[in-house]
Amino acid sequence: MSTDSSLGLNSSEQFWKDSLKDQIPDDWAEGIDNFETEIYLKKQNKIEDKKIGMGKLKPITKNIFEIAGVYIDDSYRYQGYADSIIQHLLKEIKPGQEVYSIVPDKTSPLYKKAGFKQLGSGQYPKIIKDIRDKRETSYPSYGKFLILKWTQED
Repeated sequence: MSTDSSLGLNSSEQFWKDSLKDQIPDDWAEGIDNFETEIYLKKQNKIEDKKIGMGKLKPITKNIFEIAGVYIDDSYRYQGYADSIIQHLLKEIKPGQEVYSIVPDKTSPLYKKAGFKQLGSGQYPKIIKDIRDKRETSYPSYGKFLILKWTQED
C-alpha cells in the first residue's frame, strides 16, 4: 500500500479523506487533520499526552457566556498557554453573543490582555452580578472579583 509522506497515511486512509473533503464543514476537516497529526506525532514519540492546562466556556443563558476555570500547571505558567486557551475559547463565540469573565482582581491582567474590559456597577446583567457575589462569598481568600466583558472586533 502506498503512503502519504506528510502523515504516513496509507492510500485507503487518504481515499476516505479525499472523498469526504467536499461533504464536511471546514472546521471538521481541520479538526480531523489536527487529530491525525497528533496521532502521528504520538506514534513517533514526538509529543507526550500530558494535560498542562484547561479552561471552559460556560453558557449562562442562550447568548451570555462566561470564560471560567482557566488554569495552567505551575511548571508551564508564563509561557502563553493561558492566552492560547482564552483565544481558543473566544473563537466559539458567535455575533450577538456576550462573553464575561468573573475573576479575582489579581488575575484580571490576563483577561485584559485578551481584550476584556472591566465593567462598572450596573453595566452587566443581574445574572452576572449574582455569580460574582456568590464567588466572593464562596472564596473570600481570593478577595474582590471583577466583572470583565469581551467585545468582538468587527
